[in-house]
Amino acid sequence: MKVSAVVTTHDVAPWIESALRSIAGQQRPPDEIVLLDDASSDDTLARVAASGVPVRLLRDSFRNAARARNVAVSHCSGEWIAFLDGDDLWQPEHLAEALALLGSGSDVALLASYQEYFEEDGRWGDKAPLPVRPGAGLDDRDLYRCYVGPNIGWPTSGLVVRRDRFLEVGGFDEAQLRRHDADLFLRLAAGRTWAYQPRPTWVYRKRESGNISAHRAECAYYLLRSMLKLREHYPGPEMEARIRRQARLAQSAALLAGDGALVQRVSGLGSDYLGLPRRALSAAHRVAPRAVEGLWRFARSAPALRSSAQADAGAP
Repeated sequence: MKVSAVVTTHDVAPWIESALRSIAGQQRPPDEIVLLDDASSDDTLARVAASGVPVRLLRDSFRNAARARNVAVSHCSGEWIAFLDGDDLWQPEHLAEALALLGSGSDVALLASYQEYFEEDGRWGDKAPLPVRPGAGLDDRDLYRCYVGPNIGWPTSGLVVRRDRFLEVGGFDEAQLRRHDADLFLRLAAGRTWAYQPRPTWVYRKRESGNISAHRAECAYYLLRSMLKLREHYPGPEMEARIRRQARLAQSAALLAGDGALVQRVSGLGSDYLGLPRRALSAAHRVAPRAVEGLWRFARSAPALRSSAQADAGAP
């Protein structure tokens, strides 16, 4: 099982050395490391050299994480691709345990659980396990049940995938500027089997700035976009209900962010799922955006109105 580690970077100078050393320190090291730097303006590349870890270095200026990862994979020679973001870490056993699971059957991918490190205050936290059994041979319906649930945070650094299957499904959707990790995994697993490692074998660095997931309103919009695409692979009433909920979440997040253009993008994309009152809200926003945003924030803060404005538990 030849493995290529894929690392993509953009202004991650403080963390890239520890990321690369976590790859080099694997109990079962990868056969190659392909690193693509996407237009870093800090000294990321100097830190790559200082790490002493040999990499195949690529440079470009896509400013698009999905595009950078696809191009990096195109330069890989491994049968398996293991992703690590430049500010995250693998635990020493990550690859060894992943390959042990993947080598036992015909699974096309593995998803590994993780710990979170909150960069701003130094806190640690374990990610709640997915509601599936651990191990290999899980099918796409197992993944679907996780997808329609409340938690869909599957950062890329826990993915190990078959290169041929990655190419077969078209890799990351480059128009999916955020939430393209979950989008890819659902396409990889459609009609195939996958493996799950519930014990955390890597560390996700949660940062307030410079993180692709930091813009919650944009993330909510792109998650809605992904769900609408994935209906054909995972049809059914649960998916329709999840899309309706996500359309309302995305609209609420855009209103709270005060992003008028995003409010209208959500409304156009999710119009069939918003319902008449929410479509009327979007129409009013086109006429008086600041007034509608102010009223929405007030509704969110007033206890008597909060439940109707929130619409769904856990809304942004």
